[in-house]
This record gives sequence, structure tokens and C-alpha cells, in this order.
Amino acid sequence: MAEAMLRAMLCEKLGCELEELRDRGYEVLSAGIHTMNGLTASLETIEVLTEQGIELRNHSSQPLSRQLLEAADTVYAMTKSHESSILAHWPEYKTRVELLSRDGKDISDPIGMGIDEYRRCQAEIAENLRQILDRI
Repeated sequence: MAEAMLRAMLCEKLGCELEELRDRGYEVLSAGIHTMNGLTASLETIEVLTEQGIELRNHSSQPLSRQLLEAADTVYAMTKSHESSILAHWPEYKTRVELLSRDGKDISDPIGMGIDEYRRCQAEIAENLRQILDRI
């Protein structure tokens, strides 16, 4: 959810299309700590983002890797547990990893809950991404 939202918000801020982000120096990717390649986004995530005008039907998951960490300027973890797990495996990337939440709290995980929880999570992510974009 955060990947697609950040792309859309960056495009809005820069006044460009998704295809132009890379040319403008931005590449936004997501990766999971406990996932495998090729999983699609949940139906609830797709529905919530569609309500926001964001397309996510072609999303495909990937596990976090050293290669992705090496290429990243910043890695935003959704929870303190994710941040700790990343740094336990790759402590050399400490300066690149931070929590997405600007107040240091975990972003709620809506998996297995109803659509209203997905909407709440989307709003929580959006508020934190706006604060991050203010710094860019």
C-alpha cells in the first residue's frame, strides 16, 4: 500500500506521470521481510487504493534483499519489529533504515481484518508519507 501511495504522492508533488519518476531520480519499491516473490496485493488493499484513484492490480511482492538495501537511499519499515529484523540481518544499513511512522509508532497491520481497518491503515500511511514528502 505504501509503495503505491508514495509513487502517487510523488507524482502529484512533482507534477509528473508515474513513468517519469525514474527520470526525475525516484524509484519506489516495496519488499517484505516474510514474503516470497510474486504474491499479489490483498483484495482489500486493491479496493482501498482504487477508492483513492491508485492502481495496484499488477503489484507483485518480493522479499527484502541485500541488493535492494544497497540500492536504496532510505528504507521505511512499517513496525519496530521489521526495523529490528532488517538491522539484525544487515546492520551495515543502519543509516538507511527508519520507521515510516514519524512518531515512532508501528503502522497498524490490517491483514485479516475488515475493509474499515484497511481504510484506517491507508489513512495512517498517507499522513506519515505526507510528512516524509515535506522533507523531500
